Amino acid sequence: MTTTLFTAPRTLLQMIATGAVFVSGFSANALPTTASPLTVSPAQDATDLFFADYTWCDAKMLGEFWGEGPGNAKVSAGKLLQDGDYQTVETKLTAARDYYGGQGLCNYTDEGFSYEDMVVVAEYWDVSVTEAKTTIADKLEWGLPGVAHDIVEMAYAEQSHYDPTAIVETIAFENLNRDGHTLGYFVQRADGLWVELTAAGEEIFYFNEIERDPLVVTLFDASRNMEIHLDYHFNQIQYRYSSDPGAPQPLYAMGF
Repeated sequence: MTTTLFTAPRTLLQMIATGAVFVSGFSANALPTTASPLTVSPAQDATDLFFADYTWCDAKMLGEFWGEGPGNAKVSAGKLLQDGDYQTVETKLTAARDYYGGQGLCNYTDEGFSYEDMVVVAEYWDVSVTEAKTTIADKLEWGLPGVAHDIVEMAYAEQSHYDPTAIVETIAFENLNRDGHTLGYFVQRADGLWVELTAAGEEIFYFNEIERDPLVVTLFDASRNMEIHLDYHFNQIQYRYSSDPGAPQPLYAMGF
């Protein structure tokens, strides 16, 4: 009897440990447990080791090269790193970059950049936002995240000196009979806005550039629903109300 009383609790503990005991219809495995904060799964440990030296873009490149998703690739590479096999990871990643670099596998967001960052870079380089995003993604694909960050930082540094009212282009205008008397100016500012000035330099009207080709720049004044055409072929400033289906009419002569 004594032996039975002694062994039953031990048997019970063994059954609980294996999940074989049910209490009020619930498995012991279903009871809430608190994981040790020091417990790290091998996969998580491999992931942490991978991201200590590599990026999400690198995981994408390896995944493409190995024919698996980036999530699996980072674990596979991380396990190699756990075994101290950095050479294999570097060799495979170099081959992946040679195969897929510049093909658009990565995105600027893979390195945590925002759309606003790309707008600043586009202004810094004077290119479209699409070109900025593609170029930054290319840097990531070629394993140059540091260069990408330097570019963004330089773009923001340049922006701090950016003066939106700085003048990019000035066109003086006079009467159509070209009497040599300057009546005013059309000025393009650094923020892309065009401004009409009097001869004394007073700002009187504002325009957005809506179209440009080698011969004509078309501006639009929403307050008057009016187009201004800077016609470099005829050296004229022409105007047309948007409601008027006709051709633009001469308004001023461009000054020389």
